[in-house]
Amino acid sequence: MAELEQITEKAEGGDAQAQLELARRYDRGDGVEASPRFAMLWYKKAAEAGEPRAQRRLGDMYHDGEGVLQDYKMALEWYQRAAEQGDASAMSALGRAYQNGEGVSPSEKQARQWFDRAKESGGEA
Repeated sequence: MAELEQITEKAEGGDAQAQLELARRYDRGDGVEASPRFAMLWYKKAAEAGEPRAQRRLGDMYHDGEGVLQDYKMALEWYQRAAEQGDASAMSALGRAYQNGEGVSPSEKQARQWFDRAKESGGEA
């Protein structure tokens, strides 16, 4: 069985790591035709299973309107879930959202708190 078939079989069986890998492949067009729609579908499955990297990427897609209508509130929701699991990039994204007032009222205090948490977690502020 080819590698892609194995990943797809595991993803369809509910394996969050396989779902993340399949999403990334559709995102990049790696071994499959690039498809933001299929990337979104698989990121969402992995994100709902609690995979923080999928949650962060889903937040990015909602933030940028990539494969889905732009929705800052949905982006924040997914960033928040990933940040709660220690994803420093999601923490930085929350800081930028508060800094720029994207989906929330602007708040330098909240922005600084998220940037500080990201830095403490090994990310960039």
